[in-house]
Amino acid sequence: MTERLWAGRVFVRSGCGGNHTGVVLDECGAPADLAAALGFPDTAFVQEHIGRSVTVRTFSPYEELAQCLQTTLATPVALGAADGETWRVRHPAGALDVQVERAADGWLCWARDTDAAGEPMRVGDLPGWLSAADVYRVPQGRSRLYARVPDVAELPVFSSAEVLAVCRAYDCTAVVFFAETAAETVRTRVFTTSLGGREDVATGGAAAGVGVLLARARRTGRIDVIQGAEEEPAGQGHLVLSLDSERHVGGRVLPLLTGRTAPWGPD
Repeated sequence: MTERLWAGRVFVRSGCGGNHTGVVLDECGAPADLAAALGFPDTAFVQEHIGRSVTVRTFSPYEELAQCLQTTLATPVALGAADGETWRVRHPAGALDVQVERAADGWLCWARDTDAAGEPMRVGDLPGWLSAADVYRVPQGRSRLYARVPDVAELPVFSSAEVLAVCRAYDCTAVVFFAETAAETVRTRVFTTSLGGREDVATGGAAAGVGVLLARARRTGRIDVIQGAEEEPAGQGHLVLSLDSERHVGGRVLPLLTGRTAPWGPD
């Protein structure tokens, strides 16, 4: 069996970095298996598409994601969105509206953040590798632990198994380390259950949760979120927060190819 496939990178900076993303445009009977075979951090499977409204399910190679900002931004581009359009993308956990803008190096897409489901809660009684950080649990479609640290380049030593264990203990999907490095810049590193406890290159939902915490501290305006340990753009994800009357999360989407999957799985 073969399916039509769009592939690109989301949260690109200066044409580099970002996260590889797939959008499967045809019906697929085994999305989890195909997502694992493709190996992208996140792959959206279109369930229904009517006009500028689309329903998707998103899978990593390890699990289904109830909500995914990365595929939310990619899906309208994959389906041929035009400059200036607003699309609604529905996930099992809810719907997000996406504004699509043509940019010199692809597309700039914005989603209004309606994902937070309650107030952040400070967390104590953590394992040693997290005990020195100021940690909050932010309830989202995919809730996460957020650890404020002085420098994301100098993290404590821990394993992917320890990430999975603390996520199970606190009913969340990732550990997000973040540090404010300048007035308008935050650096993050994200270790997620969707990649078996390993580090993700760029995570829109994690940036949105940082926005929740910054908004509570009365931060406003545009804030660049640089994700990853590397100083060069090739090793980074670049996300943008707009913290005014409403929170928005945006990023550049760079299409790479369209085609069909090779035959795979049972006939």
